[in-house]
Amino acid sequence: MLKFVNYSKEILGYLIFMLIFTLIASYFIDKIISKEGESKAKILLFGTLEQLTSINIISYCLLYINFTFFIWSILFSNSYKLITLDYHFYMLLFSMLVFDIINGKVLKIIFDIVNNVVLYFILFMKVGFYEYTTSVNMSFYAIILYIIIIIFGILYQTYFTIRNIDYLLKSDKYLKREDKPWLKKLIKRKSKSS
Repeated sequence: MLKFVNYSKEILGYLIFMLIFTLIASYFIDKIISKEGESKAKILLFGTLEQLTSINIISYCLLYINFTFFIWSILFSNSYKLITLDYHFYMLLFSMLVFDIINGKVLKIIFDIVNNVVLYFILFMKVGFYEYTTSVNMSFYAIILYIIIIIFGILYQTYFTIRNIDYLLKSDKYLKREDKPWLKKLIKRKSKSS
């Protein structure tokens, strides 16, 4: 019963973080869209979202869940008990395995397992430095290492998330078309609004 309570607290904390993160991301996307004129970000955003298939929608959602869960874990999860229950490892691994399977990247599963072991090790090191600074000695070097591990983990996860998004963009047949129908639709929308 205690495991269930711990999982429930973790999931509730993650859902609140994901809601706040989503609202902030939506605000910035709205600012990009509402800007006057054409920009590369606006064209890319419209082109990406124009003709999404259900597989692409699920893929983007899995990447988003994986990214936000890791960011939440590295920023707010500071307990050995919860890290050693392997909940974080399975949550990160499951979303990437499903992503690889639905996109037909079966050989990449081994790489993602190794990648998630590295992410789990980063979380474990972060919790170790947190425990050291709170229990043993709050030295300047331990705090600096703690901060460096958090920054490295965020950059590491961001890199692999962007790489997977890049794979989705390059494999999208609608964006590869020569006549660029998504760009024509954007221009039509702009001319109708003016």
